Amino acid sequence: MKHTADLRVTVSEAWRVSPPGRRHWFPRLFTLADGSLLQFDSTVDDAIEAIRHEKGSSWRRSTDAGRTWQEWPVPAHEGYPVLLADGTMRIFSYILWHEDDGQAYGMSMDWQPGATDWSEARPYRINIPTPERRPNHVTGMVLDRTVLREPDGTLLATLYGHYQGEPKYNCTLIRSRDDGLTWEYVSTIAYDEAIPGQGFCEPVLARVADGSLLAVMRTGGGYERRYPMYQARSSDNGQTWSAPENLGVYSVDPDLCLMSNGVLACSFGRPIMQVMFSLDGSGRQWTAPTTLYSGNSTCYSGVREIALDRLLVVYDSNSEGSPWQAHDNQIEAVYVDVARADG
Repeated sequence: MKHTADLRVTVSEAWRVSPPGRRHWFPRLFTLADGSLLQFDSTVDDAIEAIRHEKGSSWRRSTDAGRTWQEWPVPAHEGYPVLLADGTMRIFSYILWHEDDGQAYGMSMDWQPGATDWSEARPYRINIPTPERRPNHVTGMVLDRTVLREPDGTLLATLYGHYQGEPKYNCTLIRSRDDGLTWEYVSTIAYDEAIPGQGFCEPVLARVADGSLLAVMRTGGGYERRYPMYQARSSDNGQTWSAPENLGVYSVDPDLCLMSNGVLACSFGRPIMQVMFSLDGSGRQWTAPTTLYSGNSTCYSGVREIALDRLLVVYDSNSEGSPWQAHDNQIEAVYVDVARADG
């Protein structure tokens, strides 16, 4: 157990989530309307050329807070889900393509209430500044990590990548008012071509306790501890953003979860898998990180609340050497109990 003056944190022993027989890495978590969990991850190489093809992910569902899992049908395209007002789960592809005229688009797939499989993929349009063009009509921007549904039904999502003429990554906010059929550019969350590393990328977005939107972002690889994570905040629904703030921790693929007890959790990692907490629920101040795993891993993760004061965190591990060379990555899970000391 780890104590701060105001928080008690306990981490369980880890257990295996993914089935054997193939590589599973870059895990995510999603909570369904009935409280059950979806865990999904990539099964192909970490390259746009591999990810753009169909059926490059694996999915599974848990009805017992992540202890056991049943395999779930795989959608045509790797992507990120949101629950719509009618109970439909819609996912939006990570990869974005472009038409000959430059129009950017992705592919969406639905899981209807009571369904037993995903719908056929259909395109959604994204109206953004001109992204870089890559082979096979792939753009230089991807839709990554976050799709939020606001109380009025508006959807917010985060992109990152390269626009034409920009040497570093750009994090962008987009909005949809028609359940994701069309998306409009809202704002640049963060861009700075002078920042060391890759630039701002891999954003996670959350509506936090004080009502603001908080984005936490990667800036570099992290094994060498040179490129810390940053955060930026919007108090006007994403129209403008604060200057990015160096969080002083390392370094890739943050995820956020606002707990029922008012604590904001952030999972992240590289070179080790960690989680930190904001007792104000808004990321104004963060605790020192708690280590979850220090072995071989990409340190990509997902975090969701599964009970009062309890989080489930998933991450990938591999037997030895670089995660990109091992090819035996598997998904592990731990419970993290987070209680206020005065609770």
